[in-house]
Order: sequence, then structure tokens, then C-alpha cells
Amino acid sequence: MNRERLLDVDRAKGLAISLVVIGHLFINEVPAGNEWYFRLNAVIYKFHMPFFMFLTGLVTFYTLPDLGTFADCANFVKKKLLRFVPAYLLFALVVWASKFAAARFLYVERPVSGLSDFITVLIRPRYSYCGSLWYIYVVSIYFLALPLLLKLFRQKLELLLIFAFALHFVPSTSYFALEQVFEYMFVFILGGYVARYLEPYYRLLDGYFWAFLPAFAGVLIFAFQMEMPKLIVGLISLPALHSLVRWGVFKESSLLRLLGKYTFPIYLMNTLAIGLPRALIQKYGFWDNMNFLLMCLVLLLSGIFVPIAAQRYFISKTPVLRKIVY
Repeated sequence: MNRERLLDVDRAKGLAISLVVIGHLFINEVPAGNEWYFRLNAVIYKFHMPFFMFLTGLVTFYTLPDLGTFADCANFVKKKLLRFVPAYLLFALVVWASKFAAARFLYVERPVSGLSDFITVLIRPRYSYCGSLWYIYVVSIYFLALPLLLKLFRQKLELLLIFAFALHFVPSTSYFALEQVFEYMFVFILGGYVARYLEPYYRLLDGYFWAFLPAFAGVLIFAFQMEMPKLIVGLISLPALHSLVRWGVFKESSLLRLLGKYTFPIYLMNTLAIGLPRALIQKYGFWDNMNFLLMCLVLLLSGIFVPIAAQRYFISKTPVLRKIVY
């Protein structure tokens, strides 16, 4: 549908993907004296994917076409799956080949041993060698199920929200990413609900941002000190982070808009862009003591801007790849 572009959502996506990249900088090993990074990472993981999924739901429902007929539903599902599934499979292969080649010379996190590892990508994506791509797998399931869910609940998102909230607490399995499907459906549908009532939602954000931001800051302080449920931290983060990108210097941030524009390529390629410099840093010990902060900055910039450059100067100029990643 041709609707006005939501520039604040572009900026919010830019903020969300930055948090995703920060969460991917180091996974298993951090040098002595920098254990704080593990705690920081754990806190970021309490809210960055709920925020990301909320924005995905908002954009999905904001641009949702009429799904009145079976053909409408089929076209919607086909369009969405062609957007995500080929990219998922392509980069699963690229990551496999990269890890297989690099393991001969460097330390590789989640190494691969053969093509059989690719099976895990298809049936247990979160626990595969490219587990960071699980989001694409999960949203593909949401797109596949969405027409049916809307039919079952007769377009009443209030009822679908209740269903998704209950689903959040249902025990599940790691197979076919059902754990993540159940966990994040509520915030995905919540984003859709907000898209239906966008004007009052924006009035709420702009009128009470002064309350949302301190509340979220307080929750983060508690989260550093004690374990807090992801759902609570995630829900409190949604209005705080979204109102943040509609306020002050963030409202005019061209950098956040740039990152929002390239969210998909950054998501696909950030771990690849981070992997090689991180392996070199680990091999040659460049990350000791205060050097760790500099190395974090190097990896962050690499994880963000290498995918942007790859998209601009290689993928967008290669017809086959341009049809997959856009």
C-alpha cells in the first residue's frame, strides 16, 4: 500500500539494529577485567528484540493490504516469504562457507564441520551455527500465519493480543523456532495494534515521553542488579525508545535514518562483518584491559558500515543478489 513513510519508525529501526549489533560484538569470550560487558549484553537482550519485533509488527500492519480473498492472502504470503526466505538461505550458506574456511586459520565461534550443519539451520535455527538469523525465520512464520489468524479472530486485534499474550507463557520447543514464535508474537501483534491507532499512540508518546524515559532508565538500573522478566523490561522499553527517536537531536538524526534504511542488510551481514576482525583481535590479544573499549568501537563500526557498503557497492549492483537483498 502507498502510505506516508513513517520517518520516526525508520529512526527507531536504526536504533534497534544498533542494539542488535552491540549484542553481537562478543559472544562467548571476553578478556579479564571486562566482565561488565556480559552483564550489559544480558540487559540489552532483555529489550532489543522485543523492540525490534514491535517495530516489525507496526510496519507490517501499517502497510498491510486488504486480505479479503484467498488470492489476496496468497499474494501477501508469497511477497513476504520471497522477501525473507531466499535471503535467510543465502546467508546461511555464506556464513557456513565463511566459518568453514576461517576455522583453518582462526578461532571461530560456533564452528561448522560439514553440510549436515545446514540441517540445523532449517529445523533449530536459534541453535544453529548462524543462530543470529533466527529473527528472519520467526517473522516468516508470522507472515505465513497472519492471514489465518486474522480470519480466525475476525480482524479483532484485541482478541488476537489476548491469544498472543497467553501463548507467551506456553512451554514450547526449539524446533522450528517455536520458542521464539511464542515468545515474541505478543509484541509483534502489539505493534500491529498500535498501527491501527497511530495518531492517539503518537499523542501518547509525545505527551508522556518525560515519564517513559525515566521509567525505562529505572528499570535498566534494576536489571543490572537483579534478574527481571524480559516481557516486563521489553514492554517498558517500547514507548521509551520510540519516544526517544521523536525527541531532541534524535528527531533529526540522519544517522539513525540511514541505519533504518539499511536495517535488513545490516541484520543479515553484521555477524560476518564482525567475525573476521573479532577473530584477529582474539588471536593477537589486542583486546586486553582498556583496549577492549577501542576494540568494541572497531567491531561496532564494522558491523554497521561494512554491510551498508556491501549493499550499496556490491549487492545493489549485482542483479541476482539485488533480487534477494533489497
